[in-house]
Amino acid sequence: MTQLGPNVDEPALERDPQGRLGRPGLLLRVISNQKVAFLLVGGFNTFVGFCWFSLWVLLWGDPRGDVWRTTQFNTLGWACGVLTAFFAYRWFVFRVQGNLWRDFIRFVAVSLPAFVANTALLLLFTKVWHWPSIPAQLVVTILVVIPQFFGYKNFSFKR
Repeated sequence: MTQLGPNVDEPALERDPQGRLGRPGLLLRVISNQKVAFLLVGGFNTFVGFCWFSLWVLLWGDPRGDVWRTTQFNTLGWACGVLTAFFAYRWFVFRVQGNLWRDFIRFVAVSLPAFVANTALLLLFTKVWHWPSIPAQLVVTILVVIPQFFGYKNFSFKR
């Protein structure tokens, strides 16, 4: 057996269609399409974050038009979701080995601009267009999640 690195045997690793070496994530063993696996995990993470945001809106009132409260609710939702999302993508979709902290920093580097875009669009929808916060967050989340896939795939978990 040829050793590829510390404690990594070649037979346990596979090459993806782009020629990268690694193990497929748990979900990719069942669903062979990485985009579908990403959407399933992302859908779950998005649902969890959306539920947190909605819970705060329901408990503390719709912050529509209040920049501080809208940003605060969105920040709390992002903070709660970023760890769940990181480990879910790392284990189920982009199964990689290597430096956990480096991957997490790269993950946050992709997540943070998406969070900023989400917050800006959420404020646009709620403050300028006067949408209720929960439907606005749903639409904005869908708009922001698409570019995230490419950032995670091509930067955060790229080997």
